[in-house]
Amino acid sequence: AGSSSSSRQQQQQQAAAAAAKAAAALSPRPRRQRQRGRHGGESPGSGGTARRTAQGAMALSTLIAKRTNPKSVLRRVAIVGGTHGNERAGVHLVQHFEAQPEVVRRPSFETHCFLSNVDAIQADRRYVATDLNRCFDHEFLERAANTPADKRIPEQKRALEVDKALGPKFSTEPFADMVFDLHNTTANCGVLLCFHKDDDFAREVAAYLKYFVDSEICTVYWPQDDPPFLPTIGRSGMTVEVGPVAHSTVSAAIYERTKKLLQHALDYIELHNEYIKNPSSTKIKRVTVKMPVAERVAQLDYPRDQQGRLTGFIHPSLQGSPELHPKFPLRQGSPIFSDLAGDTVKLDLTKLDPIGAPLDPNGAYLPMFINEAAYYEKGTAFFLTRVVERDVSILAPETRPKL
Repeated sequence: AGSSSSSRQQQQQQAAAAAAKAAAALSPRPRRQRQRGRHGGESPGSGGTARRTAQGAMALSTLIAKRTNPKSVLRRVAIVGGTHGNERAGVHLVQHFEAQPEVVRRPSFETHCFLSNVDAIQADRRYVATDLNRCFDHEFLERAANTPADKRIPEQKRALEVDKALGPKFSTEPFADMVFDLHNTTANCGVLLCFHKDDDFAREVAAYLKYFVDSEICTVYWPQDDPPFLPTIGRSGMTVEVGPVAHSTVSAAIYERTKKLLQHALDYIELHNEYIKNPSSTKIKRVTVKMPVAERVAQLDYPRDQQGRLTGFIHPSLQGSPELHPKFPLRQGSPIFSDLAGDTVKLDLTKLDPIGAPLDPNGAYLPMFINEAAYYEKGTAFFLTRVVERDVSILAPETRPKL
C-alpha cells in the first residue's frame, strides 16, 4: 500500500509539473517593478486592445451587444462557486443550494448552481496550471479551442466546458442571463461587487443590494473592455468578493452574509421579472439613486530587488485598513510599505503608470485588494481607485428587505 501511494504521489507530482510547464507560455511571470502599475491590472496572458485581432474586435462588439436589457425578462440565473479552488465559501454555498434547491428557487426563472474548477477544488488550490478566472477573454478561449484536446492544460479544458455550459460568451444568446461568481479574498474588502462598466443590469442589481439590503457594499468596474473573468460568459454577470478570510478556510459570518445577499439578489430578479410583465403595478415603483463605483487607476507591486525578491511589505498602518472607504484614502506621501530594515516607503504618485487618465499628485485615492495573498504571484500589492457616482434606476419594493 505504501509503494502504491508513493507511486500515485509521484504521478501526481509529474502531472502537476507538466501542467505548470504547459501553463508557463500562457501566464508569464509578472514584470518586477517598484510602485509601477501594469496597465489593465489583473490578467496576465490576456490580450489587450492593441493586440486584439479584427475577429476579436467583432467578438467584443457581440459581448457588449448581448448585455441583459433592463427591460427584458430573465430566464436563467447561474450561481458559480470554486472558480478558485481554495476559496471555500462559494463551494459550500453551491453544494448547499444543490442539496436544498428551494432556497434559490424563484417562480419566474431557473436557478442553476455550478462548481467551476473542480480539479482545483479537489486539490484545495487556487488553480491547477493557470488561473481559471483569467481564461475567458477572446484570445484565451480562441487559443484553447485551437489547442489539440490532448495538449490542453486543465484550465483550458475547463474554460471551454464552462463557456459551453453557461455561454457561449461570444454569442448573442448565451445560456445564462445572469451569472453570480462567488469569491473570497484575504483583503479587508467586506462585500465587493465587480462588473462590466457597460452592464446596466448588473449595476442595477448592485445598487439595489447597496441601498435596500446592505449599505456597506462596495462596487468596482472591471478594468478591461473584454475582461477574462468567468461571469462575463453570461448575458450579465458579477463577481461577488467577500473578505477578509484566509484561503482554504470558511468564515461562518461571511458564508451567511454571502448566502443572504444572493437570496436578496434573486428576489430582485424576481421583482424585475414581475415588473416587466406588469409595469402598471402600483406595488412596485422605480427610484433613482446615486451609487459610488470605483475605477482602477493604478496597480502597485511590492518593492523588489534585481532578482525579483521582495524587499518590503505592506506598511502596518495600511495592513487591514478598510478598503474603498472614503475615510481611509491614500495620498502623495502616504506610508504604504515597510522595507527589510523597517524603514517606511511612501506613496509617490508621480512614479506610477496610470490605468487610463493621469493621476493627480494632489488627489486622494482609495486602495483595494491590499496584500491579497493570491496576488503576490501577479506582482500586485494593491490597486488604487478613484470613485465616481452614477445615477442608477432601480425597483423599490413595498417593504424594505433586511439582511
